[in-house]
Amino acid sequence: MTTFNKLSLGDPWPGIGLSLQAHGKNIEKIFTASPGADVSKINVQISGINSMMVNNNGSLVLNTALGNVSMTRPIAYQIIDGVKQNITISYTILDTNSYGFSVGEYDHNYELIIDPLLGSTYVGGNSS
Repeated sequence: MTTFNKLSLGDPWPGIGLSLQAHGKNIEKIFTASPGADVSKINVQISGINSMMVNNNGSLVLNTALGNVSMTRPIAYQIIDGVKQNITISYTILDTNSYGFSVGEYDHNYELIIDPLLGSTYVGGNSS
């Protein structure tokens, strides 16, 4: 059986790629913004949730009928001349079921990586 640790989901927004990558027992959702791409266009819609909020740690908490699911505080960075430059970033709730990112200053001439880790705080239950 063949297994993969990374799956490309293409470019859901102009110049912004999305991929999923296995990270231990969790899944990373990685956004890759090409030089000049407008990261404010990122709008991730989530169905099946009751509500969402950003907690004091900067994590995005999704309330579902089966419990809460959280995504760790996002990180963003650029590699410029071989050096990793950390970029300020946070979640932005766009409406009741979608979120995006608020990104600090960065060099638009280089690729920007946004990496929020999906980490489930509740998995289980007795219903399908």
